[in-house]
Amino acid sequence: MCSKRLKPYLAEFVEKMESCKRLVLDEEKPGFIEIDLVAHFGDDISGQYLYTLTATDIVTGWTEMIAILNKTQTAASEGLKVLRERFPFPILGIDLDNGEEFINALLFNYCKNNKITFIRCRAYKKNDQAHVEQKNGVKVRTNVGYDRFTTEEEKALLNDLYLILHYLENMFRPVMKLVDKQRMGAKVKKVYVVQHSPCKRVIRNKNIPFDDSTKNDLLELYNELGPIELLEYKNNYTARILKIAR
Repeated sequence: MCSKRLKPYLAEFVEKMESCKRLVLDEEKPGFIEIDLVAHFGDDISGQYLYTLTATDIVTGWTEMIAILNKTQTAASEGLKVLRERFPFPILGIDLDNGEEFINALLFNYCKNNKITFIRCRAYKKNDQAHVEQKNGVKVRTNVGYDRFTTEEEKALLNDLYLILHYLENMFRPVMKLVDKQRMGAKVKKVYVVQHSPCKRVIRNKNIPFDDSTKNDLLELYNELGPIELLEYKNNYTARILKIAR
């Protein structure tokens, strides 16, 4: 990225980061997440509208979402702090895009103070955030659509819905994980591992000790929750959100 295209107060900061090569994420250890924003402006991009901050763990597929009022540095940073507490394992690294809501001293210092690796995606490499981009579609757009959301009431409803999805999607929804691609002439053969929910992927991951309290807590929670009841709650909140938006 050419720093000359950036605002003066950001250019010097990005120049320092340009010297740091993109780190290779440990594909076997949970804790390296991709984050991105989804804008809820409907068909009118003017004025202020809500955003959804999405965070996805690369290894397990564990995904968290939170609605924020805007895409300022403060809103994005505070939203990330909330999402971090919902993950059942420590966050080791964050892979983010080149927007000013992420590339700033506020978030950089937060990651540094909490020993979180700060990783910037490469310019013009859209697949660098393939995991979270896919979740933006299947978890955010599928559930709340493309309507315009602007109010505190809508923000509260979205966050109530995302809290339900925190349990429903991460505990019970199976996730496909691509492990290999083989080109055979004009065709590409894709190989996937057996589908498991993010919860089961965490429990079965060898990088988390078997006697770790995280796994025991997840097992207890899994046995206590009811997927059918959660699905009914999710459908009710989705209907309320769409009714207000229209």
